[in-house]
Amino acid sequence: MSKKGSGKIHTPVKELNEGDTIVHYNAVLIEDLNSKMQLVLECVQVMAERMEKLENRMEKLENRMDGLEGRVSTLEFAVRGLKDDMLDMERRICSKINRITERCQNHECRLGALEAS
Repeated sequence: MSKKGSGKIHTPVKELNEGDTIVHYNAVLIEDLNSKMQLVLECVQVMAERMEKLENRMEKLENRMDGLEGRVSTLEFAVRGLKDDMLDMERRICSKINRITERCQNHECRLGALEAS
């Protein structure tokens, strides 16, 4: 058998005495905890990388949205300009139609007068 306190992590349990068994058991627990902590750290690292990728995608989307907002503002300004132009054109056309209507009425009056004479 081994001497007391001579047990190591890799010493088979059947070769350990009482004191060594506790040391061995504690070493196994610590090794298990270390491996679990490593797994947790790896998971955290993967999540951090995913978060970074998501943040990059969000930043790109925000930049695209800013560009789209600029384009929409430009289009809104252009549409307002077209609306103003259309209203002006409508006023001019109505004015011309009214003048043509007056002329037609004047011609009809003259024709009526000529026909009566």
